[in-house]
Amino acid sequence: MNKHEPPPERRTLLQRIFVPKSFLAEMVLLLAGAGSAQLIVVATAPLLSRLYTPANFAGLALLTSCVAIVSRVSSFKYETAIATGRNRPEMGTLAAIATWGVFGFTAAGIAIPLFFFPLLEIRLGTSAAIMFCCCLPVVILFDGLIQIVITWAVRWRQFTVVSANDLIRNGTSTAAQAGLGLLRVGGGGLMFGQAVGTTVAFLVLTRRGAISELYRLGTRSSWRRRRAVARRFADFPMFQMPKAVMNAGGRNLPAILIAGYYTAASTGFFFLAQRLTNLPAQLVSQSLGRVLMQRFANMRNVKRVSLLPLLLRSTALFVAISIPFVLAMTLEGPRLFGLFLGPDWVTAGRFATWTVLWSAGIICGTPAQMALTVQRKNRILLAIEAVFFLPRLLPFPVFAASGRIEAAIASCCVAGLLYNASTIIFAFYHSAREGRRIEASQRSAGLRL
Repeated sequence: MNKHEPPPERRTLLQRIFVPKSFLAEMVLLLAGAGSAQLIVVATAPLLSRLYTPANFAGLALLTSCVAIVSRVSSFKYETAIATGRNRPEMGTLAAIATWGVFGFTAAGIAIPLFFFPLLEIRLGTSAAIMFCCCLPVVILFDGLIQIVITWAVRWRQFTVVSANDLIRNGTSTAAQAGLGLLRVGGGGLMFGQAVGTTVAFLVLTRRGAISELYRLGTRSSWRRRRAVARRFADFPMFQMPKAVMNAGGRNLPAILIAGYYTAASTGFFFLAQRLTNLPAQLVSQSLGRVLMQRFANMRNVKRVSLLPLLLRSTALFVAISIPFVLAMTLEGPRLFGLFLGPDWVTAGRFATWTVLWSAGIICGTPAQMALTVQRKNRILLAIEAVFFLPRLLPFPVFAASGRIEAAIASCCVAGLLYNASTIIFAFYHSAREGRRIEASQRSAGLRL
């Protein structure tokens, strides 16, 4: 086997029958796993909404928001650089650098919550605050390591690893949350279930070939080589990391701000509205987006062709997918939430009529995000994030005095939609420019021949 070929993957009978060789097959495989994982969340939402109160969801909202922000930067974005690495040893070195970053942020996840414990105790209660401090470092550690392994698996088209991980994590989390909910343990049960699901998902990954290959390559690299690779990919922590902080903060700080400026019940309403309307966005960005990134990287780095045709087709497809979803939630959101989750959650349905706009923007902007990342247009992505960061957050303190939380949510979600629209425009522009340069270089090469 050539040293630059992907490592062999143990395959089940189902995997032997269905081998993902084409782009469509890869998308279907990831959609099957991620769709099943999201179906578990949807199917158990009516049960969890009746086992826990809206205020109980405030602790889970804070936990998932903090983890989402920290895990996006815990590897200093070197895990994103794995997709652009030139060979397996270089990618393994990048994974080793990213892993040390995750360990550092996990240590911070132990210390920082203790500093804010009095505030957490006021907002969540003593038992829920203790559970938050215990679960946060665990989820940060395993979620960060999972992201590194998943990026490696996607780069080498081991999509069964990705598909199984989503299914195992969501299935284990919701099962644990439902079981603890039946015992009436309060909001701590939701947080503990989240930690259990993330831990089990990582432990399952350790039994796959992807993580053993990563460990072997990472431990072989010397510290001198790690420093050299870190410098060569320094644009990722320099530009991608601030961009990731603002992107994750713009998406997840609203729940934290609502918990600070409004009530715990309002935090729970917003969290569940955002969680359910974000399911299609997660399905696209985490599954189809991974396939697109691999395709874009192969087109640009191997085939040397323009990304614009695939970018146009995929964006048009995602726009078509988003329109029925937006119309359904805008017209019938409160009624659907009331029927599905119970009459106590109609307010979450009103919030969902706005959060769906942001989710639709995430869906439509996924190909643009992947294209600009592969093109290493990190400064552009950072600039767009900087422009739309504060408009997504300022409405919450501004409307806090009057208690107009729905107006704050509406302003935040419209700003999120405009952010994704701007990303799409810039991706089209730069992909078209790069395509013209590729065509010109190919013509000049043909003339020389």
